[in-house]
Amino acid sequence: MIDATLSLVLPVRDAAPVLAPVVRDCLRLVPRHFTDCELIIVDDGSRDTTLEVARQLAIQHDPVLVLQQPAPRGYGRALRYGLQSARGDYLLALHSDGGVHIGELARLLPYIEQHRLLTGYRLQQPPRSDRVLQGLVTQLISPDLRDPACLFMLLHASLLRELPPLTATGMLIHTELYARARQQQHPCIQVGVQASQPVVLPGASYGRVRADTFGEVARLALQVRGLSAAGNAGPSWSRRAAYIVGLAALARLGWEMVRRK
Repeated sequence: MIDATLSLVLPVRDAAPVLAPVVRDCLRLVPRHFTDCELIIVDDGSRDTTLEVARQLAIQHDPVLVLQQPAPRGYGRALRYGLQSARGDYLLALHSDGGVHIGELARLLPYIEQHRLLTGYRLQQPPRSDRVLQGLVTQLISPDLRDPACLFMLLHASLLRELPPLTATGMLIHTELYARARQQQHPCIQVGVQASQPVVLPGASYGRVRADTFGEVARLALQVRGLSAAGNAGPSWSRRAAYIVGLAALARLGWEMVRRK
């Protein structure tokens, strides 16, 4: 048992059919490992009854807090909103589609003392789109990140205060967190987790690889490599422009590879 508070941050959009079971599993299993917890549900402009379900869960369960983004702003922005509101000593970012169950948290905990950031990677082979994304991420952003589409990450809350402000708007916020932490030489570890087939929801693309995910790879690569800063420092504008064009081409190629049968 860890004598600390864990804040679970759960961005959701159009997840009404699965939200209650996910929340109840979290509230049942997390107290086995931490003396205190809170669960922050961030509704990202849902069009179904997700917000109503979340508010009812908050009435039924004291550790549940509900935040709302009235219009869809993306998984990354929703996660950042939740992380900024968290009070825990440790933060767990997870996804609501059931791909990685909260029970897999136990696999990360043996490493929590020695590492500031712990991220899961799926022991099962990811789908083709996720493998293409991984190839681009390892080439352009973080050479050792094994599974950028696995949205299951545990970190020390103090780490966020030591990293540059996060900017990713989509699922690559996990990649950005990992890349920034590695860049500043914080101890990080990747841990294999079991994953099941994600539940297909009305908002099925939320938190998953989409066409704009590959564009965000290019933008994030520029930021992490320091090529998007203004001013005289860094590469010349001509070199920077050439780099941007190359990244955009790679991003488009990645999406075309995903679309091929």
